[in-house]
Amino acid sequence: MDYLVLDDFTPLSLQNQLETMIMYNDQVTWGYREQTAGVDGVDWSKVDPNIRETWMLQHDMFGHDVGVRSQFSFDLAKTNIFFLEHYIGKPIKMLQRIKANMTMKDVEAKGCHHPPHVDIANPDSFSMVYYLHDNTEGDTIIFDKKYNANNPSDRQHEGLKELTRVSPKKGRAVVFNSNRFHASSIPWKSERRCIINYVFFAEPNFLTKTVDK
Repeated sequence: MDYLVLDDFTPLSLQNQLETMIMYNDQVTWGYREQTAGVDGVDWSKVDPNIRETWMLQHDMFGHDVGVRSQFSFDLAKTNIFFLEHYIGKPIKMLQRIKANMTMKDVEAKGCHHPPHVDIANPDSFSMVYYLHDNTEGDTIIFDKKYNANNPSDRQHEGLKELTRVSPKKGRAVVFNSNRFHASSIPWKSERRCIINYVFFAEPNFLTKTVDK
């Protein structure tokens, strides 16, 4: 399975708490990032005129190499992992990262998306994008190719074809292999797009659901 879209896999009370905590709590500290994808030295206009890089804000909650960065937000955000394990019917082996990303309104970005990228090149790693709120133009785009670690060309992001677009909906999540190319879309009507990004390791067949919903 290339990806899995989950709607309302957690209780509405948890969805509300996460939205309020991340988007409206002044205890959340946001750091500035100059790029969203972190891919340097690429003229994206030559790859695809619809690709547009922008700055973003990032709230770090957990990193495998540094541990918990924000205890109060991590404790609530990690609850989604437990619900994901229960829904899928398989355990997560190791948590790699939890962070929130916020991109802001760009009126010139209609129809554009951020540069395609992968989160981690490991084939046994998975990413989950969890949407904190409804947003009409902040789709996550899933592409057809995975990063080939055996042929680490700097041109693997070229020639990608869209598999699907997943629209932001409060309480929705999309799960896919972390080495699959993907991109976020840029809000041009809404004031912001805010998600939680999870990266973790699991069995290669993790995306195959084994229990009844």
